[in-house]
Amino acid sequence: MRRVLTDVLGLPNVAVWVPGEAHWDQFPADVSLAMHWRYSREFEGFLREAGFRIAVTARHPLDVLLSILHYAPTDPETNRWLEGECGDERSLTAEVTPVDEPFVRYAMSWRFAALLEVSTGWAPRADAILRYADFVRDARGEVELLLRQFGLVAVNDIDAVVQRHAPEQTRQRTPGHFWQGSPNHWRRLIVPTLARAIYERHPRAFSTFGFACDPDPDLTETQARANWRALQTAT
Repeated sequence: MRRVLTDVLGLPNVAVWVPGEAHWDQFPADVSLAMHWRYSREFEGFLREAGFRIAVTARHPLDVLLSILHYAPTDPETNRWLEGECGDERSLTAEVTPVDEPFVRYAMSWRFAALLEVSTGWAPRADAILRYADFVRDARGEVELLLRQFGLVAVNDIDAVVQRHAPEQTRQRTPGHFWQGSPNHWRRLIVPTLARAIYERHPRAFSTFGFACDPDPDLTETQARANWRALQTAT
């Protein structure tokens, strides 16, 4: 989503782990800055004073959870997310599936709660919210909506940019970082009792963006484990 937007606008695309890594005094007049960092009144004020407008990305919490399970074993630097606040992802090894105890513990942990809080914390103050599922369904429409909200004009053809950053092309450019590129895999991978328990543990992550918790009532642990392994093998 970030690459599409910056390509459409012809902006430099900067991403940092933490605010202290950004070279604030060296940015050009127009720049896109991506960061996964908690909301604070002071940081928002600093960004506004510097002329930034704020877009929040939102994804179904259970798909976020599965994305972490897939990605964490391949990148030890996930411990830099929020500078290790409330733990890390070391328990999510390549052998863990969405029905195993390490996954359940992580899903109910303060660490996962802290990561979810980034988007929910910024959402009420955001100038725009981009939902992952909406972007997958209609990338052009979501880009055009954001441009209208921000009063910006595309400098590159939106359709050409979307094609340039299609799932297969993105997967080749960032191997290991890009996975399925589609929403709602969680309904085939997280059993109903666990899905509802996660919903009750992290209600704000669902309610802030209107995400439903409607698991498949017939999904068994055996089926969920088999579905996960099939996806991993296909990857």
